[in-house]
Amino acid sequence: MMMLYQIRILRAAGETVLLENSYASDFAAVRRAQRAAEDDDKVEVWRGMDCIYSEYESKNHAAA
Repeated sequence: MMMLYQIRILRAAGETVLLENSYASDFAAVRRAQRAAEDDDKVEVWRGMDCIYSEYESKNHAAA
């Protein structure tokens, strides 16, 4: 079953790129996020309201 994910790429220049797509697993979504990011970018992957992966430290949620 495919699940819907939101990928947030926090660009080193300051802008945020949002990608939304369905993936077969958390691993597939995280791998896609990492491939889409550039060298100094940080990525977050969300499944619904749950942040399942984050390279960005924030007090708003815990990194997975």
